[in-house]
Amino acid sequence: MPGELLRFAEDLNSLHKGFPEVTTVNFEPAEPKILLRYTIARTGLIEGTYAVSSDLVRRAVLTGSFSMDQSYLPGLVSALRKFVRQATDAA
Repeated sequence: MPGELLRFAEDLNSLHKGFPEVTTVNFEPAEPKILLRYTIARTGLIEGTYAVSSDLVRRAVLTGSFSMDQSYLPGLVSALRKFVRQATDAA
């Protein structure tokens, strides 16, 4: 999972730096219980969606959406990298 989170951080960084060529980033880890999607509009507003499931058998799913300004992406990338670094150092 640390590698997946670091890839997600890099994808978010690409979304921030590569706009308008890059407009959507997905986080779909190997563990199929979570899905995050960030899509950036021409205005710089990011629309996000998420889906979290309890398990594959019952298929109970929590879904929702959120929005944020693209200026929050560098801080989010930094926080993800720091989280992974601290989690792997503690292991």
